[in-house]
Amino acid sequence: MLTSLFSANAILLGILLTVGILSLVFARLEPGTRAAGDWGTSILMMGLGYAMLQTDGRVPSLFSVTGEIIMLAGIAVMHGAIRKFRLEENPIWSPDTWGFVAACSVLLLWYTFAHPSARARIIVFSLGLALLLVWAALRSITLPGNMNRAPRRLFTSVIWGVAALFVARAIGTIAAGPHEDEHFRHDTLQPFAATIGVLLLTTLSIALMWMEVSLLNARLARLVSQDVLTGILNHRALMESCERELSRAEHFHESLSIAMLDIDNFRRVNDDHGHAVGDAVLRHVADLIGADVRKYDTCGRLGGEEFLVIMPQTSIAHASDVMERVRQSMEKTPYMHKQTPLAVTVSIGISGLTGNITGLDALMGAAERALYRAKRGGRNRIETSRSEAGEDADPRVAPSVVYDNPPKETP
Repeated sequence: MLTSLFSANAILLGILLTVGILSLVFARLEPGTRAAGDWGTSILMMGLGYAMLQTDGRVPSLFSVTGEIIMLAGIAVMHGAIRKFRLEENPIWSPDTWGFVAACSVLLLWYTFAHPSARARIIVFSLGLALLLVWAALRSITLPGNMNRAPRRLFTSVIWGVAALFVARAIGTIAAGPHEDEHFRHDTLQPFAATIGVLLLTTLSIALMWMEVSLLNARLARLVSQDVLTGILNHRALMESCERELSRAEHFHESLSIAMLDIDNFRRVNDDHGHAVGDAVLRHVADLIGADVRKYDTCGRLGGEEFLVIMPQTSIAHASDVMERVRQSMEKTPYMHKQTPLAVTVSIGISGLTGNITGLDALMGAAERALYRAKRGGRNRIETSRSEAGEDADPRVAPSVVYDNPPKETP
């Protein structure tokens, strides 16, 4: 009987150690992971504590109670891993979590040496683990929203399952009454709780790896679509978004407008102040565009000092109003370089779906021609495709306003 029990414990211990090592290897091979390393450490601590706990009654009690404390500390490290997912500062050394572990440790030592009672230790240990796991489950509710929902739900539900397991073990120990031999190895609930607990921890680890992969994929997708300098969409992602909106607008017979923006005299900024300042000006312009367009508009950097704003379900006239707000914001918000304001203005060309403009190439070409007219007309102004001599006129929409505001010298 003891041989079979020892074999079962050895198998469970082997599973825990394997899962912990695999988590550490995963963290090593994928440096971009947030929590896999700490999670692997916590699982290894659980395995070490479980191995030490099995010696209860065979070696001095200090060895087994240390195993319990190590397992509780392992759950505290799990808390740190979850907090790392939430990008909290100093996630591992949370005073509240470790304070709770310390309090449980004092009780375990008390019921080991001052007032020996294995039954009380089981209750304290099980309830301590359960409360820590409930705490972890509550923290996991607010995990990042950019990861796949399925692993998040699996992770949270399994944590609740492990917590319920240890609550049930505590209740079962209370209901069973004291055993004539006060040692853990005679706890009839221990093999069942250990087996289910290890299986649930293994499932939990799989869910965590799944969440890590989900975050890595989200980060990769963001890097592929993000302009490295400004943080907004890059040319490739911008064109894909434009094609999607264009297809939808043509399918549902909706209006669609785009605006092409170009920073005025940008080459002079690079020549006079250097490319580092030029890059800062690009970020400044990108931030202002993002702040002034509507939530459902899409903005990105075409390349160089050119930007594009996609405005679904928007007429040329309405798009002109939106872009005038952007233009005024640029004019009123100079870039501050070493406490010195640098005037930054943009010229804007707007085009929209009309009877004569269909398809992405025609839409982009009309916006580009309007932008060139704004440049030739004095900069810091808006031109639309409607002002082309009847070429792109849309009889359904009243002529849009052409805003003409020459740049002002910044004192």
